[in-house]
Amino acid sequence: MGFWKNDSEMHKSIKKGNHYAHLTPIQQSAYDAVVEGLAAFQKKIMAKGISSKEEMERVISAVIWEQPQLFYFNCNVMSIVQTGAGYQFMAEYIYDKKKAMQIAQQIDESANFILSQIITDGMDDYQKCLAIHDYMTENMRYNFSAVSVTYAYDAFNLEGALVKRQAVCEGIAKGVSYLLGKLEVPNIIVCGTSDINEQKIGHAWNMVELDGEYYHMDITWDLQEINHFTNHSHMYFNLDDESMLTNHEWELEDYPSCEAMQENYYVKEKHYFRTIRSFELYVRKFLEAGETYMDIRFEDTLELPDDNGTYLAGIIRKNAAYVRKSMQISHVFNPYNYVFQADFSYLG
Repeated sequence: MGFWKNDSEMHKSIKKGNHYAHLTPIQQSAYDAVVEGLAAFQKKIMAKGISSKEEMERVISAVIWEQPQLFYFNCNVMSIVQTGAGYQFMAEYIYDKKKAMQIAQQIDESANFILSQIITDGMDDYQKCLAIHDYMTENMRYNFSAVSVTYAYDAFNLEGALVKRQAVCEGIAKGVSYLLGKLEVPNIIVCGTSDINEQKIGHAWNMVELDGEYYHMDITWDLQEINHFTNHSHMYFNLDDESMLTNHEWELEDYPSCEAMQENYYVKEKHYFRTIRSFELYVRKFLEAGETYMDIRFEDTLELPDDNGTYLAGIIRKNAAYVRKSMQISHVFNPYNYVFQADFSYLG
């Protein structure tokens, strides 16, 4: 995936996926017209056969979530007018074509550099996804002021995510999708909501396809400044629908089902525990090896005391005595997904 220098390159770079597939044939024709119009920096883009403003908005939304390389138009403004020939999208551009192509080159160079640093020969798709996840959670900052203080267009697009490394969830999801696209890992940007302080807030994240199964990957919610964990988290790396639905919502019929857990981080890395006894055995080996950061998940059917984090830290301290380790520990437990994280500093 990259940016085009001519119409031929443009057509080759357009990858139509899940959002396009959920449109009717007439809407798909309108989708094509919008993409070609935006690629040509047209200010008035006509879509024939569209019967309502709402239908046109659905088409434009599909383009926004599926074509992140069209970063240079204002995706937060949908000015649609009805004419005698049909509905017309009045596109608003953030940059002129010359400036957009300069930024496009910066985006592509930045993406190529990131991948050159984290991807090695022989990696499978799970490892590629994990490498992107860990790079983004370690190097990305959430742009809290993008809307509340000074509106920043780039926080919603590839420039913010891959060049400035500061974006909101939409920009982050687009950046992840762009990187995955370069590696030819099938993925979808999901548009939905998340629960924050008992309020439903518009949110975007990714789905990835691994070995024929889809998984949710929400890098925004794994950022340290969002989840307040002591280190970067894998709590939202490759989740199934059941786990994701604890605090996220989306139109289920518009996206593939995510039912597997084989490629979930905690399952794959053997950091997933169904019993306290198996956790204790893991703790012994962890302490004996002198490791300093624990990031694990428990089966959500496992009954834990209300003070679950303190209870688990107590088990760690008890086992530390067995292996004659003296230490300080700070810990966090997330009740949504039963994820426990702890930082260790050994004394003496």
